[in-house]
Amino acid sequence: MLDTTRANLLIADAGPSPWAQGLARALQPLPVDLHWTHTDRDVINIITTTGVHVAIVDDQLPGGGLRVLKRVRQLGWTKPCLIICDHADPRMLRDALALDVFSVIAPIAERDVLTPMVLKVFKQVYQMNWADASAFN
Repeated sequence: MLDTTRANLLIADAGPSPWAQGLARALQPLPVDLHWTHTDRDVINIITTTGVHVAIVDDQLPGGGLRVLKRVRQLGWTKPCLIICDHADPRMLRDALALDVFSVIAPIAERDVLTPMVLKVFKQVYQMNWADASAFN
């Protein structure tokens, strides 16, 4: 269970990307603070200083999304992460599994898959159920 009334979500996209903008709009009524970055260096900085509960990392980030995730895992960050990837081949999926990635999602899935997956992570990992988003308006 989260110790706070608000959740911290990192969106690290190479964009600006339609999937990130769609997710931000969908989460707007919820008690979620969004932290944005477009660089691998900022991913590490935000994760280590902000108390991020969930990260969504674009594999198109400079330096690669899985590489930056590997670095933050080596620093001891164990929270859930979703990877956004256009072309997930078997090697990429294997590497993602090795880094304990919650899910790999294609960016064209956008809100149809991404938003429910983010809500699922918060419910499954932190027991936060935001099924009735109207309660947060």
